Amino acid sequence: MGRYRAGVPCREFFQPDADLVGRRLMTLPTPVAVAGAAVVQRLARFQAGENDINPQSVRYMLRRGTYSNTKARSVLGWGPHVGVPEGLADDRVAPRRGVRAGPKLTVS
Repeated sequence: MGRYRAGVPCREFFQPDADLVGRRLMTLPTPVAVAGAAVVQRLARFQAGENDINPQSVRYMLRRGTYSNTKARSVLGWGPHVGVPEGLADDRVAPRRGVRAGPKLTVS
């Protein structure tokens, strides 16, 4: 896990997705992205269904905070089985194999 202990920057997180579809990862200045999301949000009111594109979601994607697994480690004794790079790679490859990525949950 090495350098990923403090979280994964958005660019590094989404770059494999862009690579997977053969596209260049496009970025925008924050004010442009927030304004564009506001326009999409307004236009989505005229469409049926849900829309998750809004200024709040853009700001969330830009946050620098991370989630800690410290409590899961200390209380449950849990630890990740793979590091971030391996986990991200598996999430990108699994759909191409027809496999749903993510943990398998069991309820007893």
